[in-house]
Amino acid sequence: GSDANLNSLDVTTDVTANRIKIVDDLGPYLNLYRTDNIIGSGNHLGSLVFGGGPEAYQNAPLDDTAIVLKAQAAGAASANNSPSKLTIQGVSNNSSSLSDWVTFVDGEVGIGPNNPSEKLDVNGNLLTRGDIVSRDSYPSIYVDHSGTVMGGLRAAATSKLELKTLTTAPLSFQ
Repeated sequence: GSDANLNSLDVTTDVTANRIKIVDDLGPYLNLYRTDNIIGSGNHLGSLVFGGGPEAYQNAPLDDTAIVLKAQAAGAASANNSPSKLTIQGVSNNSSSLSDWVTFVDGEVGIGPNNPSEKLDVNGNLLTRGDIVSRDSYPSIYVDHSGTVMGGLRAAATSKLELKTLTTAPLSFQ
């Protein structure tokens, strides 16, 4: 195909250093795309594999593969809609397969879950070394036990801080 900026594009390969350099006056751009031009839910759109030999990921995903950045369709594409999912995969300690470490889909981030249901969805413990700040009109922290919201802490405007139970279970302090 032709590209209006093709004359300003410089792609070089340094075989001795195993590097590809892409230089462009308007900013380098790497385009990975499907030649069949079909994007259906779950279709693999492309991957960047960091690790061992040139065929490591295709032939045996664990042979010398350190980390994979994988793009796939999250739904069927239409005129103005192309739902997509970007996943960072790797091999965790004591594991024998690639797993999804971080997933980005529809503006949501999953650390652990591969289909996050909130802006940040974490499967596991959360550690913060700073403040957790909510700037909502009525910021709240609720405890959800297996799908049942038990209660929580809520700031009622600027007048009070409420500790609430939303079930018949009593509040208990130990």
